[in-house]
Parts: sequence; C-alpha cells; structure tokens
Amino acid sequence: KVSSLPVDAIYKFTGETALMTCVGQSTTDPHLVGIATTLPTGITSQQLANTDTWTNGKEQPQFTLTIGTNTSPGMVAISCDMQVTSSDTIKEESSDSVSLVVLKKQDPVSAVTSISGERETISFGISKIDTVMYAFSWTKDGAEYNLFANTEETDTDGVTYKVSTVTLDPVAISDGGTYVGTVAVLDPSGNTKLTETTTSILNVQGFSMNPQGPNGETSLIQAVGSQVTITCAGTKPTSLQTFSWLHGSDVAVISASTNSFLTASEEEKSGLMYYYLTVSSWPAAASWASLSNAIYCAVLTSGTVDYKSGSIALGTSDYTVTMDSEDKCVKVTDDKVFTCVLSLDTDDNSPTVTWLKLTTDSNGDEVVQSMSDGDNHVISGEKKTSTYESTLTVKNAIPSVAGQYYCEGTYSVPSYQVLTTKHDARTLTVVDLTAMAEQQVLVGANNVVFTTTFSGQQPLTAAWLDANSTPLNTDGTYTVVKDISSATGPYTLSLTIASITATTPSSFTAKVTMQGSCAALGAFEQVAELQTLESTLTSDATDIPGEAGSQYVFEGNDVKFTCSYNNPPELSSTPTVIWEALDSNGAAINVGTPDESAKGYSPEGSVIITLTTVIANSGTYKCKVTYPGSIGQSVSNAIVLSVIGSKPPTDTFIGLGGDGTLQCTFTGRTGTVAWTKTGSTTDLSADVNTGTYQNGEIVSTLSFTAVTSDKEGQYSCTMTYNGITETKTLQVWLKVMRVTSVTATPIYNSVGDSIAFSCAVSWPVADLPSDFTHTVVWTRTGADSNSVTLG
Repeated sequence: KVSSLPVDAIYKFTGETALMTCVGQSTTDPHLVGIATTLPTGITSQQLANTDTWTNGKEQPQFTLTIGTNTSPGMVAISCDMQVTSSDTIKEESSDSVSLVVLKKQDPVSAVTSISGERETISFGISKIDTVMYAFSWTKDGAEYNLFANTEETDTDGVTYKVSTVTLDPVAISDGGTYVGTVAVLDPSGNTKLTETTTSILNVQGFSMNPQGPNGETSLIQAVGSQVTITCAGTKPTSLQTFSWLHGSDVAVISASTNSFLTASEEEKSGLMYYYLTVSSWPAAASWASLSNAIYCAVLTSGTVDYKSGSIALGTSDYTVTMDSEDKCVKVTDDKVFTCVLSLDTDDNSPTVTWLKLTTDSNGDEVVQSMSDGDNHVISGEKKTSTYESTLTVKNAIPSVAGQYYCEGTYSVPSYQVLTTKHDARTLTVVDLTAMAEQQVLVGANNVVFTTTFSGQQPLTAAWLDANSTPLNTDGTYTVVKDISSATGPYTLSLTIASITATTPSSFTAKVTMQGSCAALGAFEQVAELQTLESTLTSDATDIPGEAGSQYVFEGNDVKFTCSYNNPPELSSTPTVIWEALDSNGAAINVGTPDESAKGYSPEGSVIITLTTVIANSGTYKCKVTYPGSIGQSVSNAIVLSVIGSKPPTDTFIGLGGDGTLQCTFTGRTGTVAWTKTGSTTDLSADVNTGTYQNGEIVSTLSFTAVTSDKEGQYSCTMTYNGITETKTLQVWLKVMRVTSVTATPIYNSVGDSIAFSCAVSWPVADLPSDFTHTVVWTRTGADSNSVTLG
C-alpha cells in the first residue's frame, strides 16, 4: 500500500518549494525497488537524505518539490508510486493524488516617478484560478488607503490575472509616498492559505505654487523703478536636476548682460523649495517685451525641461506712484501721517488707493496686511489737477502699529495696478518704554530683577541710572543686561540687584535715548520703584557698652520690646508677627500676649510686648514678620537681654574669737565685688574672695578669723558690672556672740564643800534666728596650766 502526505491541497507561488511525504507499507519485507513521485511539467522533486529506510513494514521517504518560475499557474495533481519485487515479479502501486495550487504574482514597479498633474497608476496582480478567492487591500505611508483602488481581470502572456489598481488622475505632490498592496488567497471554504504584500514608492515632482506676486497676483503691471519679488514653490529637484526661471521657448531669464535687474534666490521650507525672483528696479515696457512678457518656473536635466509651472504675465505701467521721502518715528500715543501721490492722465480718471502694511511673523515670514479706517488708522484722499494724494494717519500710536507702509493704486481704465511695493515702503517706528511695577522686597533678598521692554530702532543707547543720574554698570552689586542687538527691536533692559540692604536706593531709572532718524524724539525714561521691607526690634532696656545687640535690666523691672516693620498700603493684607524668645539653653521663654493695638495699615506698623523681668527672662529675643503673598518673612535683629539680680544674703553669727564668713551672690552678669563696713574705712580687700561667673551667678565671700567684738556690724557688698557703670549693693550683718562674765558662789570654800559657777553669754536676742541653738562647755585650768574639760 502507498499513500501521500499532506492530504489537503498545497498553495505555492512559482519559484517556491513544498515538502511532500510518501508512505509505503507491506505485510512482508519486500525487495523494494523504490518509491517515487509523479510530477507535472515544470515541477521537480528531490528526495531528502536518510528518509528511505524500511522499518517494521513501513518506509516514509520525503521529497522537496521545486516549482519552477516558468511553471504554468493552476491546480495540478501529485501522487506517490511504489515498486516492489515478489517471486521475480515487479509490483507497482500508486497513491491517491494531492492537489498543488500553483500561483503566479504580477509585481508592480518598486519605484515610480511622476509629474504633478499627470495620470498615474500603481497596481499588482495574482494569477486567477476559478476555485480560489482573493481579497486585496492598500496602505499609504502606513495608513489604510482604498479611496482610488479597484480590482479587475487582465490577460498577460496567456495568463489571466486578478489585478488591484490605485489610479491617481491627476496626481498631486501630496500623493507621493509608500504604497503597500496586500492580497489574501483563500480556499473554497474561505480559509486564508497565503498572504502576499508588495511595495511601490511613488515620487511626485512638480510645482505646488505657480509664479505669483507679493499679494498672490497672477499678473503684475508695475511702475518703472519699483521693486517686487515673484515667488513659486515645488518639490526639491534631484541631484541630476536643476531649477531655472524660463520664458518663451524655455529660455533662461537670468542674464547678467541683458537682465541684470533680476536676482534669483531660493530656500527650503516644510519639505518644499521656494524660489524667488526679485526685480530690483522694474524695467521699461521694452525690456519685458524681450522676455515674452511671461515667465515660469522649470526643472531641467542636462538642459531639457522635465516639468514646469504655469506662467505669470508681466507689464509696465505708464502711471507713477511715490511715497514720502523718509521713514517716520513717533512716540507712543502720538500721531503720524504718510502720504502717497499717484499720477493722473485725465481729471476724471481717479485711482482706488489701498494702504498696505508689511510685517514679519514669528517664523520670520513676511505678512502683508490691508489697512482700513479703525481705532489707529484714518485714510483720506484728495484729487488734484494731475495727481491723486492719499494720506494714512496713524493715530494714538501703539507698538503694534509699527511696520512698513506702502500704497497700491488701481486704475479703472486701463484696469491695472501700480505698486510702491516693499522697495518704496516707508518704515514707521513707534518708541515706547513699558512701565515697571513697584516691588516690595525684604532686606536680605537676593537677585531682585527689574526689566523693561521698549520698541524703537537702531541706533540708540540704553542705560540704568541711580538716584543721582549716574549710569550703573555690572559689578558686585548690580548686573545690567541690554538686549538691543536687533535693528528694530523689541528690546529689553534689565537690572539685577544682587542683595537688598537697608541702604539700597528706593528707585532706579531706565533711560533709552533714540539716535539717527529717530533722534528728534529724544530720551525716554521709566522709574523702577523699590520698597524695602524689614523688621526692627528695640527695647527700653540699657545697652551694654561694647556689646552690640546686648542690653541689661535689673531684676524686678519691666522691659518693653517693640517690633517695628514696614506696612505699606499696597500690601494685600496686614503682616503677621510672631515672637521668638529663647534662654541660654535654647528653651522658649513665655512672652505673654503681645499688645497689637498699634498694628495696622500705616507707614510703619508695630507690635509691643512688655515683660516683668525675673532671672528666667534672660535670653535672646527676636520678632518675625510674615508678609502676604510671595514676599516672605523678615526676621528682626536679635536683642540679648541680661537680667541682673542677686540672691538675698543671710546674716551671720560668729562667737567672739571664732572664725566665719559673710557671703553675697549676684546673677545675670559678671563683674568685680567690693566689701565695706558701715561707719568704717578699713580696707577689707585682703579678706575678700570672689569666685568666677558660673551657671549665671558669681559668689563673693568676706572671711573673719578670731573675730573680735569690734567686727560686729553691717557690711555692704557692691558689684560693679563689666562694661556697665551701674552697681548693685547688698547689705548683710555680722553678729558677734561673747561671754560677758564667769562668777562663783562663794569664791572661797572649804574642801568638800560646793561652789556654784555661772557663765553669762550675750547677743542681740531679737536678731537670733528662730532655729538658733547653743551649747556651753566648761573647762578648768589647774596650777599646772593644763586645761581640763568638765562637761
């Protein structure tokens, strides 16, 4: 038995290959002669190596079928044949046939160059088989494109093709691009068996704009001597092609010997080439006659015209038109008049005059605007004996009316125009220096910028002046930037102040002086106002000499702090004030509730706090003023407050002949301490020991040794503070306790009898402290001078 794989039909294009497998089977091991394929003309087969081994009664050789490029398209049958020998008899068996559908492509030209305006087609086809269905589609530059596509049947070289065609009639420059055609081959059941694509690139050459005048004119009749530019646009020529302005029978226009008044130029914009032919001085009619009165654009290869544009008709007018003899300068809000004079042949032939303004847009392209009566323009005319005079008055000039002005006259008999054109246009320069808003800035702010813009034209000078009209230059304080390089502006002049201080001037002047044709306008000035905002903290405490920002007050007195700050009426809301008070350890000091009764819209606002000073009030004080909007916060100067105080001294009791000390403690500042005794001029300094200033206090001690009764009394310790002329004095008492008498009763007595001794001790009882205690010790000194404590 022999069979073939695959079972379904095979779809292939000519020139392609297919794989086919033959399966041979036998119940016994035959003497195999071989397995082969039966093929139609044009198709060859090649058995793959190592695929003809007989195993377990089966052999499956594989064959590569090559479909020749000249194979006729259609559906053919292919089968497998097996030959074996048995008892010297050759047996042959053939398999069922497999359908091979052979298709042939009809490819389009891969690249097509067409001329704009002509008819162009792009197509591709595939051989037609009745049992096969086809689905065509197109894309252009990646997007679906079936607008101009249709499908038809054609016969070529004996083959019938299904052909899909895109027809462009006429073809435009915008039709250029990459066209991709796709066909899906479907079996009778509608299943896609093959998909094939083909690509064609269409290049369209030509002119998208025929030659035209500055206002789109298709014919130009100009006054002798005027200047005008003619423009056309088209696709970019290839490296083998050249562009030329032609006339008549494809004769070049540009010739230095005969047409020196013509200048050609070109530029590339938005994928197109723009060609310009400038007539520097419009010639007499005879010159245009020699150029056949019409010119056109053309692209040539080796002198032969490949394609060309439509033409523009040219002519010369006998009428004349003239403008003012000079350009104009005007200050903003002032008026300026332009005059246009046109010639007349007869008294009854009056032209219609149109005023035009020539400007440049943001891309640098020229823009022509027709003028009419309006807020800033007034047009009037007057017919005279042989001329017609038209005036354009620019009223209340603003920067936007600046530009080049010219007039255009249209005559009814004959019907043509005379133009002053751009060559004869007169430039209107409007000079204006914009005002600058007043700025409120904090003292300490950096890089504060004032910028003014102004219109005008070169030559000119620009400068920033201080309050004394002295020009400012770039240095460490100011940076002056001038953008005045262009011929006609707009210009900018900026001043950057590096850092705002309390002494920064409150105003600066931007000054621009016109020169040249606008010199008569003189100088223009704008003042930049600067209002510096700062906060200042003061108090009614006493300054400490030599220590800026340091003050002192004696304990128990009040200190009033006042925070003053700028509060101009231009602010959108009243500034807010917060207080910062920190002791030496950085802990907050309670400042209580500030008095805001003086706060409000006034040249200067203020908020006051009043503190009753105790030792805890020593510290650093500031106020912080937050201004509305983006101005920021002003932090005042700091006041370091020292509260000078003392600790109450304690009176001291010393027994007669005993040792002891008096002590004074002062707080808040360091200094020198001196001791004196009331009613005595004795120098006590030798017995004074004053310690160092530690933990906010200083301690001074007056020492006594073997005190005598004359030391008793009131003592004063006086602190003189370093850098402060004021002093603080404390008073303390020294109390001397003494034994006033020792008596015995009787003085003499017999051995064995008793003697009573008594001891009297005296001190001011009223001065004794409530916790006073005392001990009396008795001693006896015998004949041997030894002392014995008795108890």
